[in-house]
Amino acid sequence: MAGQERSMKPPAPIGDSDVLAFARQLLTARRGRNELLPEIAATDFVWIMLVDLFVATEKGERLSLSGLYSSLPVPKATALRAIARLAQKGLLITGRDPLDRRRTLVCLSGETHRLVHAVLQRKRRLLAKFQPKQRDAKT
Repeated sequence: MAGQERSMKPPAPIGDSDVLAFARQLLTARRGRNELLPEIAATDFVWIMLVDLFVATEKGERLSLSGLYSSLPVPKATALRAIARLAQKGLLITGRDPLDRRRTLVCLSGETHRLVHAVLQRKRRLLAKFQPKQRDAKT
């Protein structure tokens, strides 16, 4: 990830507990779906990576590079290429862990964090419009 490192200051949590709970539910639902339909598991890995990073920031946690790509349903090289591409575009920030210089930390940029929050908020509102039976049929 050399060349993409910037100041490793993660964005401040937004503190929207409803959206955080929704994001966690999305991640749980994705894991269940991937167990049942493993052949489509990789189709949304970049979005899942962004949601993982959003959740980590909201919880006040930091994700290491290896912790991020190891949770994804794609080969390590594919995940690393995607992370590098997003970092080059300024959507992610990578930097050395000040406590363990061997580790690389990854977080969303402030703008990306706000955008992921906005998308999650919209999805949550859209799904909330459906009655429970209708909503369950959509997922």
